[in-house]
Amino acid sequence: MKNGKYDKDDFRILKETLKKTLYDAGEPLSCLWHNATDRFDHLIVEYEDGDKETHVAEACNLAAVVSGLERLLSLPRSHIACSELSEIALLQLDVLREYLRDAVPTGDLPETQNELVVRLWAGFLKHPRQLVSAHRCDWIPENDDTSVLGTDAILAWDTELRTAQNRNAKRDELKRQFANSVATIQLPEVSFLVQFLNDCGTRANRPLA
Repeated sequence: MKNGKYDKDDFRILKETLKKTLYDAGEPLSCLWHNATDRFDHLIVEYEDGDKETHVAEACNLAAVVSGLERLLSLPRSHIACSELSEIALLQLDVLREYLRDAVPTGDLPETQNELVVRLWAGFLKHPRQLVSAHRCDWIPENDDTSVLGTDAILAWDTELRTAQNRNAKRDELKRQFANSVATIQLPEVSFLVQFLNDCGTRANRPLA
């Protein structure tokens, strides 16, 4: 990582992990869900030649998310490009999380710490509030008043919000510190995301057990 964003090595690691955990024989692992007709609602597709096959919608929809993420992780050719796509990649990981949890709502697989980290970061990035007026450009020098926000702070905020009477007001208050200030955002370490993808692999394999 550099300046709190991901670099080429991080994107490579994430792509390799994605291929190991959510692919099988070159295809997204969820394609195997088409055979898990006892776990999913499905259609019987009949072709003109009389052949039939089962189609599980969740299988194709998740496969599209996985292959799109793999394409995104393959795009950058420089550290700068990776840095600029870091937040987009993190948001797409949260899309993956959402699709998996809706497709495989297993009560015996509670949310892991790594899934929580991805969910909280995605919410933070999608709803910037006062962060939208923070000075985050790399060329602006840091000073003693620079606000630094990383995963520990995101988790601490979540703890505060759980006990707040008005969560929206509390969230606004927490982000108000960034208004017209120099801020550094440290995205979660790639090790969190590797473990997150491992957790996703565990969920994706559950219908095949």
